[in-house]
Amino acid sequence: MMASDQVIETLKALARRSQAWLDGGWGVDALLAEQTRPHRDLDLVVALPDLPRAQAALGTLGLEHAPEIEPELRARVALRAADDRRVDLHPVLFDAAGNG
Repeated sequence: MMASDQVIETLKALARRSQAWLDGGWGVDALLAEQTRPHRDLDLVVALPDLPRAQAALGTLGLEHAPEIEPELRARVALRAADDRRVDLHPVLFDAAGNG
């Protein structure tokens, strides 16, 4: 499970190297300003060109690519730490108007 303090730690580490947007359950909870349920992972949207920087930043927290978690790219890049913390990076391409 991903605890709220781990989410904050993850976002801080990522903010040093890349930009990301909360998605999924934690994204909903951020909008509601409260944790509504336990979350198995943290879903983040990242710009496709930033994907290597995002992975490197999260690697400093022990999160490594977990290719056995399906589906893989195009849908997401799943990362997992030894303590089973999980982050799913959802890469998107932005058009000239900023739409992903």
